[in-house]
Amino acid sequence: MVWVDDFLSLSTTDSQNNLIEHDLQAHFKVKSLGQPSVLLEIKLHQGDHLITLSQTHFIDTLLKKFGLENVNPVSTPMDSNVKLDKLEKTDKILNQ
Repeated sequence: MVWVDDFLSLSTTDSQNNLIEHDLQAHFKVKSLGQPSVLLEIKLHQGDHLITLSQTHFIDTLLKKFGLENVNPVSTPMDSNVKLDKLEKTDKILNQ
């Protein structure tokens, strides 16, 4: 993956990644930073054949920026017992 002047290389083995890095060095000045921990505001974690992605730190930053870090979280912003039906007025307007 390429983002502006950054490359991210993914492979199934370290030797494949090393080969890609070596080939890039033949054409570009390359500085290897090792495994990424954050990319495009997405936190990356790799372990035991599993890669997880998270944006909780970015969400926390946005909440703090807008003064909402102490709000009470809810699973849904609306009462789950509310039944939504078509409005009769809407039906009448559409049928005119």
